[in-house]
Amino acid sequence: MKLRHPGRVVAVVLAAALALLVVRHERSQDTALNAPAASLAGFSVEYRVETRAGGTRTETRNVQVRRPFDGRDASFDPTLSLGNSAFVSNGRHLYSQTGTSALDYGERIGAPPGDYRLEAIAGDLVRLGLARARGTRTVAGRVCRVYRTGAPLGDPFKGATAKEYADLCVGKDGLLLAERWYLNGKLLRDTEATSVDTSVPGDAAFAPPVGDLTANPTSFGAVKELSLTKPPNTGLPYWTARRPPWGFALRSRARTITSSTTSGSPQVTDIAYVDTYQRGHDAITVTHRELSAAGAPPRGVEQVDAGALGAGQVTLTTSGAAIAFRAGKWVVTVQGPFDVAHLRFFAASLRRVG
Repeated sequence: MKLRHPGRVVAVVLAAALALLVVRHERSQDTALNAPAASLAGFSVEYRVETRAGGTRTETRNVQVRRPFDGRDASFDPTLSLGNSAFVSNGRHLYSQTGTSALDYGERIGAPPGDYRLEAIAGDLVRLGLARARGTRTVAGRVCRVYRTGAPLGDPFKGATAKEYADLCVGKDGLLLAERWYLNGKLLRDTEATSVDTSVPGDAAFAPPVGDLTANPTSFGAVKELSLTKPPNTGLPYWTARRPPWGFALRSRARTITSSTTSGSPQVTDIAYVDTYQRGHDAITVTHRELSAAGAPPRGVEQVDAGALGAGQVTLTTSGAAIAFRAGKWVVTVQGPFDVAHLRFFAASLRRVG
């Protein structure tokens, strides 16, 4: 039999073969880098915190987390008239309370208060000279590894110096069990776990503050859910993972708006589009901000390449790694409770659409 259009047949066959190769390549992404280990679903840790500045003061700190979004980080100092203070994340809603005063920060997307993910980035901190491993301790009956870095938690990570350093003790499950912060050769703050419970806290732990709530004037957030099936109508290309690695799946796409009323009338201070990919109790966010408003990504602790997105600036935080890319008219930030290698690999799975 004579084919009427042999060239067309060859083209169809080649197209089918190419499609098969693309599918095989995408499937191979899941195994190109071993999947990050699943994290604890939740925990409660009580700490004794002793601060030595202008005298010694002792307080109790209680952290309760239900991953990926619920958290309560509360402290009580019996010597202060203000009493309890706490930050509470109930899903996407963030509140703070000091004594009888409570602030409503509105909605936002991110890690809950007190959910430190230090084990995930410990290797990166050591590799980049921002921390040194210094053996092990036993705290609250649990073995933890000590890492010496150059600043207390909450400050940017930096290398230790003779003038200032902090020893962090991190359990194999990633929980922070102790922190000792030294300044000018003196122990300034000593934080140590007194009890650890790795069961998941119930709803009551994340209840909003009782009583009147005042909208936080400096930063109030609002979140609007968007379609998962198409990119948002921004007039710009959008970066999304059609086949996210390691079993992650796109669970939420939203536009977030942050406003301030400090000038007397509401002023928008930030607009972002956030895709949230989840696998069990872990979440990776891909955030788009317009370059004209966000400015170029600040210089990070290192620069890594992520395929189509190009080179990105790495930041290490207590909640994991983040990589910010300048992608056309966007700044695209990929953030999650994992090390740099896994975040870079996830970022490389993103493709431009629209």
